[in-house]
Formats: sequence, C-alpha cells, structure tokens
Amino acid sequence: MDDGYSDFYSVVDLLKAMNGAGVRYLVIGRQAWLLYGLPVQTFDYNLWVDPAQGNVRALIEVAEPFGLSPSIPEEALPRRPFFRFENGTRIDVWKVREFALVSGEALRFETAYARRETRRDDARGLALPVPCITDLVFLKRLGNRPKDREDIRMLQALTAGGPGGKEA
Repeated sequence: MDDGYSDFYSVVDLLKAMNGAGVRYLVIGRQAWLLYGLPVQTFDYNLWVDPAQGNVRALIEVAEPFGLSPSIPEEALPRRPFFRFENGTRIDVWKVREFALVSGEALRFETAYARRETRRDDARGLALPVPCITDLVFLKRLGNRPKDREDIRMLQALTAGGPGGKEA
C-alpha cells in the first residue's frame, strides 16, 4: 500500500546509507531550505555530488538496494552533468565541479563543500550536509526567474547582514 510516507522514509534511509558510505554530497534546492527552517513546500530532492568517478560510483551502488538507478545509461554518466533517480520520489543529481553564472562568477563543489553546514534531524538519526546560505543564494541566481529572485530575498532574510553576511 502506498501511504505517501514510504517514499519519504526510503529517501531518509538512502541519505543515511549515503552518509555511511562516505558519499560526498550537498542537499540543495528547497529541501535545503526546509533544513534551514524556511516555510516552503517541495516533494523532490536535489543533490550536488562530488563528480569524482569513485564518488558517483559509490552513490549509484548505495542507491541500487532502494530500487534506484540513473536515468541515463551508465556509459553516458562520465559525459553528463546531470541524472535523475526516480522511484515515487524524484531525486535530481548534479555532478559538476562548478556552477557558473553568465557573468563568469562560479561556485566550485570543493568550495561549497568546505563551507557546508550540517543540519541534524535527531529524530531520524540524520546529519545532512547543506550549502551555507550564501552558496544557496548563488545557486538560486543560476535560474534568475522572478520566483528565484523572491526565493533569494527569503534566503537573505536568514542572514544577519544580507548577502554574504554572517550565517544565522
């Protein structure tokens, strides 16, 4: 029976397994916002993973027992920056070394990972790596739609000094 919660708990278990396997990743998108306490709704997950081949391989191996496989053929993985896991809950996986704006400003995975925050959900035994708010703002700037600009204002409200300010 699909009670609407089983997919959520599968994702929780997947994230625990990723942590246990040492997969280097960041939860990005609105799931990260929820971890910062922002009142948003979302049903999908967005992950930015270290694109090193061994790390991506570890992620795929961890996902297999959950019935998840990449949305693209395995032989295409090294050439593609993005793939998706889908099994009731959609998990978008970005495996790029950096995201860059048209202006040339860029955010490298290593930089974002070094500045990450760990958000804990003790009730579920989870510790999730999320970008700092400044890096989440950068990631929202990639879209630059009216919705993205409104989202940026919400994120900046969490900082004491606005963009680039001290993390809340």
